[in-house]
Amino acid sequence: MPNLLQLSYEELIAPSRDYKKVLLPDEIPLHPTVYHADFAYTMEFAREVMSALPESIERDVTSIEKMLGTDIKIKVTGTALHSDSEYAFAFDLGDVNFYANPERKSIDLDYGSANIAMYADMSEAILRHIYPIQNHPMNQARIQEYAFSHEHGSIQNIMWYTHNIQDAAMPLRLIFRNFAIIFNNLGLQKLQEKKFRSKQ
Repeated sequence: MPNLLQLSYEELIAPSRDYKKVLLPDEIPLHPTVYHADFAYTMEFAREVMSALPESIERDVTSIEKMLGTDIKIKVTGTALHSDSEYAFAFDLGDVNFYANPERKSIDLDYGSANIAMYADMSEAILRHIYPIQNHPMNQARIQEYAFSHEHGSIQNIMWYTHNIQDAAMPLRLIFRNFAIIFNNLGLQKLQEKKFRSKQ
């Protein structure tokens, strides 16, 4: 069943920007229904997201290269990502740590000093306004679909907490980026399937 709410790779790429053309989790919104879903903060769900990463990254690389008109020199082999640039890097998904805490309703993904996290405790949630001046590639209708709240007429969206990912090597940035995308899309898919089953 197609879910029109799911994020596409293309709408998270900003060719017109001078920098940060490939959006990272701090600019990738999470749909509020997934944010509030209990299953999203379980190790079972985290493993599903991780297992979907290789295929997702391959599709993402294709989209990035097509939209930016450049070869980013990233190859996926099994669970390994290789960079063929002058600064060669290789990352294996098995070396990326992930933690889910159902009681706290939190999920973390880290490699070295770089990490992303999502917390269902609103005191720790990252809420951001997406302003036109930021040149965010998602159009206003899509930003509205992902709105968590409206404060003084301004839309707030749920974003990922990030630390030290902007300076990470491209393969690692793609791992974090695609984890955020799949976490959202797989969550929406599961919610849609649950809704469908409840109507049967």
